[in-house]
Amino acid sequence: MAVLDIDRQTLLKRLDKIKHELIKIERMEFDPSEILSDEDIQDMIDRRMQLAIEAAIDVAVMLAAAMQLPRKDEAADVFRLLEKEAVISKGMGEKMAKATGFRNVLVHEYMDIDYKKAYGGEEKGNKITDLKRFCAEVVGILEKEGKN
Repeated sequence: MAVLDIDRQTLLKRLDKIKHELIKIERMEFDPSEILSDEDIQDMIDRRMQLAIEAAIDVAVMLAAAMQLPRKDEAADVFRLLEKEAVISKGMGEKMAKATGFRNVLVHEYMDIDYKKAYGGEEKGNKITDLKRFCAEVVGILEKEGKN
């Protein structure tokens, strides 16, 4: 698999953006009950997660375009395509597709967010872990490309 004509600097900036937003979320000190009751905490987490997911979408689209993969209309399908083409690991495409769905909820259905479900316990950790793993996989791709 060869990543052709990719703007590595832009891609790395997007990866840094994801990591930066996730670090900001992880540094926030609050318990689950505070998430449910404090709209300021909700807003901060939502915005940071939205930015991280949007940067991940940008990375996925850049990779697919650089590899001259078929264009997809939906961001979730770009992640699924990258998985199908073995660019990202098995299962990662669907995890990131779900993240894309969550981003859509954050942007378009913000009135209906179930904060207990969205950020309670494992779910918050899973979203962050999935984004971190996606970043690590992309860094691995770039490192392989740098050796070729």
